[in-house]
Amino acid sequence: MVSRKDAFEAAVVVGSLVVLGVSVDPVSNAASDLWRAGGIVHDLLAVFAIPLAGNLDIPVAFISGLVLAWALLFLLDGTKRVQGVLTLAVLAIAFFPIVQNTGRILATIGRSPVAFLIGLLLGFATGVSASRFYGIKRPDDLGVREQFRWVQFPAATGAFFYSISAVVVLNSVNYVLVVPSSSDGLVVLGSSVLFVFFLGVFTTYDYQRRIVVISPADQSEGRYHPYIIGGLYGLAETEYHGFPIEGDSELNSAQHSGNMRDLQKRFTSLVKFGFVSPAGRVLKRTVILESECWTTRDLRSVDRRYGEQHPALRFAGRIAHWVGSYLWITLVPSVVRREFTESTGDVLSRMDRSGTVLLVSPTPTAEEGRPVEVDVYADICKRYADSFRTDVVVATTEAASEATQTGHAVESDEFVARIQRRLDLDSCTVVPVDRFSEDQVRGFETLLREISK
Repeated sequence: MVSRKDAFEAAVVVGSLVVLGVSVDPVSNAASDLWRAGGIVHDLLAVFAIPLAGNLDIPVAFISGLVLAWALLFLLDGTKRVQGVLTLAVLAIAFFPIVQNTGRILATIGRSPVAFLIGLLLGFATGVSASRFYGIKRPDDLGVREQFRWVQFPAATGAFFYSISAVVVLNSVNYVLVVPSSSDGLVVLGSSVLFVFFLGVFTTYDYQRRIVVISPADQSEGRYHPYIIGGLYGLAETEYHGFPIEGDSELNSAQHSGNMRDLQKRFTSLVKFGFVSPAGRVLKRTVILESECWTTRDLRSVDRRYGEQHPALRFAGRIAHWVGSYLWITLVPSVVRREFTESTGDVLSRMDRSGTVLLVSPTPTAEEGRPVEVDVYADICKRYADSFRTDVVVATTEAASEATQTGHAVESDEFVARIQRRLDLDSCTVVPVDRFSEDQVRGFETLLREISK
């Protein structure tokens, strides 16, 4: 069954391709017309050609080499390979007939191959020099092909996007100012806005899934965050190429604890790790789980009306939120974004930006009944009930003892249904887990898959 997130991501890919394919035609035709008429881009390159005895071929060939190198590295970026292929295919289909018909760029490269080659080499050098492995993973035990999936070229990707966008923006403004038909100008201007935005979607969209963990206020009693995150990190590291991002020592301690007493009562700082989504899909997803031992006490009032709006208003709000998110990602440098979000975002804001909210609760027994914190959890589940961005998963700890009492296995459908009824959280996915009973880890494989969807 296709999840809301998978359907939304497929819609993003298909919709972006359609918009790029449609918008690039008026954009590229306007650029071709302006070049023949001596537009602003032509004049700017002519300035660079002054020291070269006015030979315009050299800067054109050089810049063509630069952009081609950045585009190829964008194509090879481990977290953008699929959308890289699709984007370049759309651009090639749209631009190639124009390039072929005019012969301008190919002819220019043919007349100045050395300048093109220098630009190509410089583009590769600048892009590769700023390459990195995703997170801080050092996959020394993996083969070359497996390592390659982790390589990112953020500088090349950014240079490719901003260079293309700069030309498109300059040309669209120039075209509106000189074209005699206002309707043609509006078409080019609107197409340019759509082209830049959806190109930005493709160059920044690496299909991450961020998970925020929330526990009961009295987290020392169940040591909820180290209990859950230690189990998930151990599984992710051994089975799904998990890698630490922040809090290495605390992650390792939580992972290797042999019983509840060995666990820290709480993490003393932010811990974060990543892994490859276990769910098989064409569009690869990296998953990031973060915890600063946030509890229900850290939440301001959870507004259930967020999930109770009219469907049309809710859908419009999701679209507006998505557009705003990509404008934020596209226009603001990553260093500034990271500093701003990590220093100013409260817990509820982090939850709203996440792909999954992981709520932790003790496994309810027949005698104790529904835990107190579940009332807050019910509000959280209601808030994101119809969201195509954020899911809610509830993990219940130390489930083996209660499962034994009921005569079922921790992972059995019967036991899961029983716990779900006790919690009365029908709109959330509930996953009982157990780490230390009879030296077996139970339920964490299911939990990892659920939070990665």
